[in-house]
Order: sequence, then C-alpha cells, then structure tokens
Amino acid sequence: MAPVTPATPRSIADRLRNSDSALSVSELSKLLNVAPLTLLRWVKAKRVPFFRLGRTLRFCGPTVARWLHARESVPAWLREETA
Repeated sequence: MAPVTPATPRSIADRLRNSDSALSVSELSKLLNVAPLTLLRWVKAKRVPFFRLGRTLRFCGPTVARWLHARESVPAWLREETA
C-alpha cells in the first residue's frame, strides 16, 4: 500500500488558511496576483483585512482566507444545494 501524503493546498485561500506567519504587502500581492500598489489602495479603502506592526502593514493569512471566501461569487442556487 502506498504511503498517504498530505494533499497540497489547491487554492490561494487554502494556502493562506494554512499560513502561520503574518504576510507582508509584497508577499500577499504575489499570492493574489495584484500589484502592491493595488493592495495598498485596498488597505487605504479598508477593503482587505490588515493590521500594523509599528509602521509596517501585515496580513493574517487565515483572516485573509475568510475574506476571500466571503467574496466568492457562488450562485445562490448552488450554495443552497451544497449546504
């Protein structure tokens, strides 16, 4: 019997959910595939969850994963079927 290996995270939200350290602007912008300036605009508009460590911005991976999950556009009929 083949050894069982843990499944690799399939989505960005899965990778963020499993992260255990605070992410920087550059790290999160690479994961989300957006420009750092775009991410900073989202922070300024308070569209993305963030916190500050001194003067630097940081992002909690599991919190950003929940934010991404909440922003998914899944049709209502599909949500009701899977619930």
